[in-house]
Amino acid sequence: MEHSVKLKRTDFSRNLISSISDKALHLLPALPDLILPGNQKTALPRLPMGTEVLDTRLNQLQSLRIQPGAFRALEKLQFLYLDDNLTNSMPGLPLSLHSLHLQNNMIETMHRDPFCATKEHKHTHTGDWETSAWTNAREVQGEEEEEEKEKEA
Repeated sequence: MEHSVKLKRTDFSRNLISSISDKALHLLPALPDLILPGNQKTALPRLPMGTEVLDTRLNQLQSLRIQPGAFRALEKLQFLYLDDNLTNSMPGLPLSLHSLHLQNNMIETMHRDPFCATKEHKHTHTGDWETSAWTNAREVQGEEEEEEKEKEA
């Protein structure tokens, strides 16, 4: 019989945590709230799939040390706090996301892709994210062009 902890929230705010093993959270697959601000983390561990709120403010997270697709895979993630870190690029975002905080980082460029699937937030997404993002980016671009033509007319 497998035993798993049924925690709803873990708060490790303002400690001296510099790293978390990928195995540290594996017994908490349904953990909704993971609160880790004010530590010294430069990377993120494998995150529980049930995470809805992830707060990693005031750390030293670097884009290169966040696994590609780490956030996209979290289909229940609604609130993501990455402010006051060292990230220099936008993470791939899940369609479930309601709020994203990236202030006080080192972001130099922003691409449209993380934000272009806004219509899909209203229903289940079943396709490949990159393909969907490209398709939606073209649709959004087409809508913008139509709006410009209407303004000119």
